[in-house]
Amino acid sequence: MESKTYKLLERLSLRIKPEVDTFFTVKWTEKSLVFDIRCEEPDMRLIQKAKNIWDGDSIVLLIESPYHSYYHIEIDPEGRIFDADRWGSIEPRWESMADVKIEKGKDYWTANISIPIAIVGEEGAEGDPLNYVVAPRIKPGSEWFFNIARRRPREREGDKFSLQETHVLCKKGRVMFKPEEFAKLLIK
Repeated sequence: MESKTYKLLERLSLRIKPEVDTFFTVKWTEKSLVFDIRCEEPDMRLIQKAKNIWDGDSIVLLIESPYHSYYHIEIDPEGRIFDADRWGSIEPRWESMADVKIEKGKDYWTANISIPIAIVGEEGAEGDPLNYVVAPRIKPGSEWFFNIARRRPREREGDKFSLQETHVLCKKGRVMFKPEEFAKLLIK
């Protein structure tokens, strides 16, 4: 069965349509959660790479499993990853072990992000709080939530002001890192 394609429809806090489109699909495999994300970009020369991934162009994935709220995975167009466990505070030593494949075209970039799930009760899933998304085996009716965003900083023409444009999925389009605004991931 082919995955349905979704589109980020709002800019964070502004509640207006983004200037460029971002599409994504999400699917499950036996032990992984896989996101395919396509970022349209009319001028690829303007892609911003920064020392801190979140200061440049990037994709943000926030994932809440039935056992844990929540994980933060951020990827830039070079395939660099920032991982953090955001349960209570930010734990940057946590690693998702995500496999990321980047493709760049004339007017877009894509990221295929495969996030392994450490299945609770199976070898290696318990006792390793600094690696993997930990959850029960994925099945219909499982309660998973997520948010996805795209950061797209640009300078205004003739100005040094950096315009941080963020496109977001969250329910109300206001607070990216608030689990109550995450979308429910339906397992079929």
